[in-house]
Amino acid sequence: MKKKIVKWQSLILVMTMIITAIVPAFSVGASAAATHAIDICLEDGSSVTEQLSLMESEQLQLTHKLLDCSMPDGGYITWTSEAPLIVSVDSTGKIYAHDSSKGAAVRLWIDNDVRTVAIIGPALAKTMEKILFNDKIDLDTMDTEAIVETVRTSMSGVPSNISDYLIKQLEDKLNSLDTGITVTLFSADGEVLASDQVRVLVTNSDKWYSKVIPNGAFITNKESVPTTVAVGGQVKLEGGVTPLRLGYGVTWSIDTDSIWTSGKDYATIDDQGNVTFLKEGKVTIKVSPNADDLVDGLMSYISSAISAGESDDTAQLARIMIKLLGLNVSEKALKAVLDVLVTVAGATGNTADLLSTAVKTLSNYLLKASINDSITFTIVQSLEIEKFSLTADKTELTEGDSTMVRLTDIVPAGSNSQNVLWSSSDESVLTVDNNGIVKARDAGGISSANKRTATVTATVDGVSESLEFTVKCKLITTPVDIAISGPQELELNTPQQYTATLYPTRSKADITWGLLGDDGETVSYASNGDVSNSMATLTKDGVLTGTNGGTVTLYAKAGLITHVTTTYQVYIGRLAKGVTIDQGEFVSVHVPLYSTYKNAKTTLTASILPYDVTNKNVAWSVLSGNIEVNADGVVSPKGYSAAYGVVQVKTYDGG
Repeated sequence: MKKKIVKWQSLILVMTMIITAIVPAFSVGASAAATHAIDICLEDGSSVTEQLSLMESEQLQLTHKLLDCSMPDGGYITWTSEAPLIVSVDSTGKIYAHDSSKGAAVRLWIDNDVRTVAIIGPALAKTMEKILFNDKIDLDTMDTEAIVETVRTSMSGVPSNISDYLIKQLEDKLNSLDTGITVTLFSADGEVLASDQVRVLVTNSDKWYSKVIPNGAFITNKESVPTTVAVGGQVKLEGGVTPLRLGYGVTWSIDTDSIWTSGKDYATIDDQGNVTFLKEGKVTIKVSPNADDLVDGLMSYISSAISAGESDDTAQLARIMIKLLGLNVSEKALKAVLDVLVTVAGATGNTADLLSTAVKTLSNYLLKASINDSITFTIVQSLEIEKFSLTADKTELTEGDSTMVRLTDIVPAGSNSQNVLWSSSDESVLTVDNNGIVKARDAGGISSANKRTATVTATVDGVSESLEFTVKCKLITTPVDIAISGPQELELNTPQQYTATLYPTRSKADITWGLLGDDGETVSYASNGDVSNSMATLTKDGVLTGTNGGTVTLYAKAGLITHVTTTYQVYIGRLAKGVTIDQGEFVSVHVPLYSTYKNAKTTLTASILPYDVTNKNVAWSVLSGNIEVNADGVVSPKGYSAAYGVVQVKTYDGG
């Protein structure tokens, strides 16, 4: 049942290639000696020679022993699990059984095998999630053959070499639901000297609390995301709470080792696990069970007990939760929270505030639970892209169609791929916006034979890749797009003619001009005369005159039944081209011994170029550190001690 690897030292060199060529079936042996060997043991020192079986939420302490050898100088031991979502192991060798379900194996397959397939992986993973995780399918009641057949049917449009490989990976995971726990001996320089493995099978729990209390929170794609990333880069983390059948969601949090800044200064993460990195440093992302979901589960359990006339032993429940969740809180404190839930469940009046307080308290406990998984990222200022590929859902478009072009197979994986410069080789055929959205404009005629091609190019860090598209004609000719032309900066009180071009160019329709109102929502169209807002006036023929500084948005629409609309932004006045902090790049504030930090402050000022810029307002902000700055540029420490930080000034117009 166990697989053992030892480090061998060859004592005799033999000409194996020559012997093999003469006698293919001849087995060549060499005298060799094992330098190190290691065994996995139970706490009593007995070697583990068979598969271990644990029930969900059970724990077992494993140890190791070196066989006829000693620990090398500087050597070290590691413990690892093939599938932490099913069975995890800590640095001491203690194993934790989390999930017996086939759903856990399928989740690992989606996040680590499907999602990582080049180009089609992310979209295919979403499809698999919709098909396999819904109210109509219970994976735990299906055999392997039924699950595989469901997947095979849904992959009918996937290239056979990819689908065959993925299905084989799924079959392997489902047919070997036991998980390998490995102990490895390393030398001081990281060389593997010996290892041993034991298989662990997790069985379904028969405990009542297995239907309410989770036993683990995991980042399920931790092995496939880069941990060295660039400022501005993004990664997508996938999280899960075990047992998966509970259906609990996750909560993400950010932490850092710095005493001066918080984790949110280095990175942000949304509810879907999308992480954006903001500045250099180290940051740790943690996942924990969602407190709202746990409270819902607990409330359901408590309500059922009340309905059945049973008493709620909140002290026992608190002890179980502290053990299973690894909560760093006293039994008395947790019992008090659970008593609140019992009160809410049995109350008839408005208990929203009580419940909100309980959820908030429990959430704080969960954020520090030992069952939580984490991943640490090293954020560097720059990690230039070396190469990448482009992909789109379709590359043959009909006039008016849109599709999105995405960057895939980025090397190195943690590079910042957000600052992409997109371009079209022929904007009369198709356009591409700053988000990679392609829109087909003109195939060049009304015949079905009319087709035109154009290339979309993405450039990042000086590296470019292109993707060719074909645009086919639309048999019924109606406008599908409008392009507005004219200057994007306009001097005050200077009338300027703007023009609009319809696509496909063979389409015929009247253009109606409009101007966005000061409320940022209402559009006034110049159908019967001029329209105005506080910054400009626009005629029905597209002549714009600026009256006050600021940004205005022009609208142009065409079409009788189906309207096509486009927008165009114009800045009225003189844009800022640069800004500097007058006090230089470094400012030091001396606090006398007889004074306190409470009143310590300094005022920063800024100069904007050119000198006659229309909008001279600036915004001050703190990029990092334990300082604060107000709207007037006054900088002071956050507390009552020495402080350091970085301040940024930004113009309102011109950026």
